[in-house]
Amino acid sequence: MELSAKQMKFLSETIANKPVTEIPGIGVLLGHRFTTLGYPLASDVLKQFLVMDKNEEIFVTWMQNSVRANENQSRQCAQCLQAYCKNFVVKHSFGNGSCIILE
Repeated sequence: MELSAKQMKFLSETIANKPVTEIPGIGVLLGHRFTTLGYPLASDVLKQFLVMDKNEEIFVTWMQNSVRANENQSRQCAQCLQAYCKNFVVKHSFGNGSCIILE
């Protein structure tokens, strides 16, 4: 799979306070829908992906139902978030709990 310029940029730096439209697969219209639902930042959508245990199928269905994303948009977003997690998200276990750290 060849990465687009948007994907390469997204995967090369931390999310910080980036708008949701910085995530590949999310343009202006989906960005507006996400913002209306309370997900204005890329980190908000990443948190939802993590809550769904990084399960692509569940996340894709959620995107399609919540912001009316099409199959391509939702898959592109999920796959990019999965790749982002491999680059920047660390999971630590502490006794009877765990903590996810965004680096």
